[in-house]
Amino acid sequence: MKQLVFILLSLLVFSCKSLQKTVSSLKQNQETQINNGISLTNDTRLKELADQIIKRFFNERLNIDIQKIKYDTEKPVDSITGKHPVSEETSININRETNVNETDSIHQEADSVSSTETRDNSQMTVKTKKETKEEKQTGLSGLQKKLIAVGIFSIIGFIVFIIIKIRK
Repeated sequence: MKQLVFILLSLLVFSCKSLQKTVSSLKQNQETQINNGISLTNDTRLKELADQIIKRFFNERLNIDIQKIKYDTEKPVDSITGKHPVSEETSININRETNVNETDSIHQEADSVSSTETRDNSQMTVKTKKETKEEKQTGLSGLQKKLIAVGIFSIIGFIVFIIIKIRK
């Protein structure tokens, strides 16, 4: 009998606990946006310089030879050119000598400058949206309700049994 009472009381105590049901839902939405932008700048400069210098030197030599002969010191001598009689003779010889020296020099210079610039203008945007929903449900399941009913009927039956035993 004591065992039956103990079983009924333990069923009554343990069956009265209400069920807790928890439902969780998680929604996650992620949006990623990537913008790629690469720019390339190329700059080239070329500078060429060419000089040509021509130098000419003129060297002139002028040789003037003037011979003036004047005789006639009052005539007679000439027995076949023992000389005297010529009365004024002028002879001019001009020699001209020109030397031209020419120097030619060429100077060339080239200068090249090149630069390249690369720029990365990429952008990345990430948007994350999280939505968490949690539902807690408390209540008794069908089995628990039946066990409670059995427990109540058992207590009522036990009380009726004790009352009947006491009257006899």
